[in-house]
Amino acid sequence: MDAANLTASWISALVTTVGLGSVVAQVAGIKDQLDPFNGARDEDHLAAWGTETHQSKLWYNLAKPPPKGPVIEADINMCLGVQTLWLSRRPKCKVGTASWTALLAVFHPSSIQPQHLSSSEASATDTESLMPKPMPKASSFRILSSKTPDPVELPWHLRLRTQDLIFHESTACTTMSRNTFIIFVLLGQARHIYCFDGPAGLRLGFGSYNGTYRLEWPLGARPTLRFEPHNSYQRGRDAFPVYFPRRPRKCVEMALGVIERGIDDAGECIRVAFAGRKKPGPCLLKLLPKRFGAQRSAADWWNTFGGEAHEVDFFFRERWDDETTVPLHDRVLSVPSLVDEVFSTMYLPRAESAAIADCLDHIPWSPIAWSIHRGMKDILVAYALPYLKAYRAPLAAMLHSAVATHAFTLIQQGWESAFVKGHMANQAASALFGEDKCSGDVCRILSAIVEAISRKSLEELDHTQFWVQHLETPAKKDESEALSGDTIAALIKAHFVWWSHEFDYDIYGKLPLNITVT
Repeated sequence: MDAANLTASWISALVTTVGLGSVVAQVAGIKDQLDPFNGARDEDHLAAWGTETHQSKLWYNLAKPPPKGPVIEADINMCLGVQTLWLSRRPKCKVGTASWTALLAVFHPSSIQPQHLSSSEASATDTESLMPKPMPKASSFRILSSKTPDPVELPWHLRLRTQDLIFHESTACTTMSRNTFIIFVLLGQARHIYCFDGPAGLRLGFGSYNGTYRLEWPLGARPTLRFEPHNSYQRGRDAFPVYFPRRPRKCVEMALGVIERGIDDAGECIRVAFAGRKKPGPCLLKLLPKRFGAQRSAADWWNTFGGEAHEVDFFFRERWDDETTVPLHDRVLSVPSLVDEVFSTMYLPRAESAAIADCLDHIPWSPIAWSIHRGMKDILVAYALPYLKAYRAPLAAMLHSAVATHAFTLIQQGWESAFVKGHMANQAASALFGEDKCSGDVCRILSAIVEAISRKSLEELDHTQFWVQHLETPAKKDESEALSGDTIAALIKAHFVWWSHEFDYDIYGKLPLNITVT
């Protein structure tokens, strides 16, 4: 009897063990079936973020934790934790099905291709090395191969903070704010492709230098954003350098019509903002101290991004309705109005004329043109256009000859040798004889030549002296006239303003506060 009971007990224990083992063995399959992210956790979907696994420590917990993804955030001072981003016009690391992996593959923390590190390798490095690194000085982008980076430049998935991803439309999504979305759009010199705003919802499209943004916000549904990088450049056949720098603060300032004019005696930054485009009719331009905060739209947006509108001076367009008299003025400009093909007369007093010249000298330097405030563009272009036409021939000749003179420097920047020796000079010279439109590629060619001539950093090129030293409208210059590096930089910056896309900042009010990036 005792032997029978003992045998029965062992058989019962064996059956129970086998049953529990079978249940435990099926837990993984049950978890996969219950997991909404099933199939959206691997590297094919999340790229580098798919290498991180997050499993529940409790075997009986059937719910898998959501996968982790990046926190994508930006403000007027920092974007993705750095003050200067380096852009490429095609992805430079593995891209997954999720479009935010493509977005982070065309924006880079430095001009150095990041080395791929695993989590174990990253944890073995010094703790300080895992913090976001400050960008190298802007002057280092002139000759990328002249300096070997000391720290290892970590890829985004080891630099950015992470958060739980959201499952939406069969993909793992992250989120970004309205401000962050606008900054990314501005960094790539985006322009409107389409905008449909009606009872069914909102659909927006922006085309930028390194990709296309498509935002959809159906009525009563979640707003989603998808980024699609360009695929028109084959690997190994691009004659351009891989990376070029962009500064979020400068992009926001140009989009909102704000220019930094230097530092005052108290050590405070002097900024001035421009009024928007107005309806037809003559006007008098007035510079009003600290009056930007009294305006709407652009001033509200400036405050939202972290600026202080009440600290900014303001160029006010005062309507001049007296047709019998003309106000005291130093210069007369013809600027576009809100009516297509109709221009308005603008009178500039002497002080305001000198202030506009100073603003032209403080246009920030950039390798490509801008998404720009149209009111600011109207005034700056109307003021600068006589100079651009007068200096066109000698400027084109100087840029053409500079390519051969500085060919070694340009090749060291990353330009293809055959392109520098064969086509670069002609493209640079011919671009100046166009009108108000020019491609981002040509802008990069011109900016690279100017950088090779001047050998100055981004910050140094932000400030020139040409405009304040030439307040009188010039006569046409001879092609053989030599131009200084300061003159060349000042004129090219004005050309970039002329070639910039007008950005409708009123679109800001239509966007949702938070956007799901698919």
